[in-house]
Amino acid sequence: MDALNTTTQIKELMSTDVVSVQPETPLMDADAILRKHAFSGLPVVDGEGKLVGMFTEYDLSTKGSLLHLPTILKLFKEFAIYQKDQGLVWKDVSHMLAIKVEDIMNTMPFTVNQHISLKEVVKLFSER
Repeated sequence: MDALNTTTQIKELMSTDVVSVQPETPLMDADAILRKHAFSGLPVVDGEGKLVGMFTEYDLSTKGSLLHLPTILKLFKEFAIYQKDQGLVWKDVSHMLAIKVEDIMNTMPFTVNQHISLKEVVKLFSER
């Protein structure tokens, strides 16, 4: 943070070329976007471009555990038992494949005004 003046307003650091997803985006598509851009999260916007949530790497883990949903789906595709008799797990896999961003996103993301200073943002985040 040495190169940044703590009075710098966040709008001076913000990107205007924002990559986002919509609530109905399939989980696997959102995961692919995260990986493609090496992001840890994506804003979720409605049809009018209004922020309605945040989708993050954390959301890809089942709540209360460290199971990563895209990894689980990939493993199912690799398991010999799945390949021999897909009926054994297909119902569960199809439920996972049907998950949309809106099913797991944070609907109350932490946001700040673009005119707030970097110093204030650091303070707010450290308090959270």
